[in-house]
Amino acid sequence: MEASICRNLDGWWAEAYAPEVGWALGDGQNMTDDPAWDAAEPRPLYGLLDTKSSEFYTRDEKGIPTAWWRGMRESMARLTPRFSANRTVREYTSNTTSRLLAG
Repeated sequence: MEASICRNLDGWWAEAYAPEVGWALGDGQNMTDDPAWDAAEPRPLYGLLDTKSSEFYTRDEKGIPTAWWRGMRESMARLTPRFSANRTVREYTSNTTSRLLAG
């Protein structure tokens, strides 16, 4: 139930993925330059778009896509605190300051 994040299960998305906050493609394995993989790769994406994109187009009486909006809010609430530049800088500053003060 999410419209903003649709990624292969690699990098930060492998750590962050949950069905409530996005869509996952693949199985987390490294992808190769194999032409067979390139040909097969779009199928799961098309399947997701075919089944999940209705969340954006299904709207209430005010014209608001409530399922899409709910997924967006859930994504932001869960992911922003863990995967943001603000958290990264705060963590880096804290670790650096601690090491400097420790001598």
